[in-house]
Amino acid sequence: MAKKYLIIAGVLIVTFGAAVFGLDKLADQKAEQEIEQKLSLGTGLGVDCTKANVNLFQNNVQFMDIKVDNIDGFASPYIFRIKSMNFQAKSLLKKPLEIEKIVVEDIAVNVDVRFDNNATTPESMMAINLKKLSEKGKNTPIQDSDKSEDLNINQMQFNNIIFTINLQLPDGKNVPITKEFKIDQITLEQVTGKNLPAQLSSALQEKILTEITGLINEQNLPQLNSIIEKSNKIKPPSPPSPPFPLSPPSPPKKSYLPPPAI
Repeated sequence: MAKKYLIIAGVLIVTFGAAVFGLDKLADQKAEQEIEQKLSLGTGLGVDCTKANVNLFQNNVQFMDIKVDNIDGFASPYIFRIKSMNFQAKSLLKKPLEIEKIVVEDIAVNVDVRFDNNATTPESMMAINLKKLSEKGKNTPIQDSDKSEDLNINQMQFNNIIFTINLQLPDGKNVPITKEFKIDQITLEQVTGKNLPAQLSSALQEKILTEITGLINEQNLPQLNSIIEKSNKIKPPSPPSPPFPLSPPSPPKKSYLPPPAI
């Protein structure tokens, strides 16, 4: 009899284990789809996640090898690639989803800089894919939606970020001028779905622009020098003049009252 109960208990354990394994597999697939959809919605670009591991008991999700496609017109095949991203939540089943910590490891970022010798404004002479991505993100529906508030992150940490600057010259050469630089760590506190782009942009923008300017100055190429000289000569457009000259307003007329009758 005892042996019979042991067999039944063993079957129950195996069945329960298989059910949990199947649930985890379904959760893995759902997590892969979710990260791809959310990142694609936020960036407007194609996103691919190779693998996700969901641990429902420990409220932990790990994503491996996430790649975000580049913007059309820029040379690099992707704008950034992440080796691993680890989420530690208080609960994966409650909303709003409160995440204690996200650790993003080994990020490769392609900073593509494209020059236009025929541009008519200084701003349009140098196009940067990360700047275009930031502008694109501001116009996506998620920025105006309350759904972006369903994500609260106590701390977000980025480790080992390697940037590759690619200067695409205007003479049609296929090989860009490149330079790499590295940021060891960036830590953001109290992040939400809405303020994440702004926090990350403010943390990186000054460093990226400094490196781009340094690389341009190092090259001293005639093509770049001519574009810089042209941008310095272009004056910002003046406000449109009115269709007819404006005359100064005339002083107000004094009101006339008849003298009181005697």
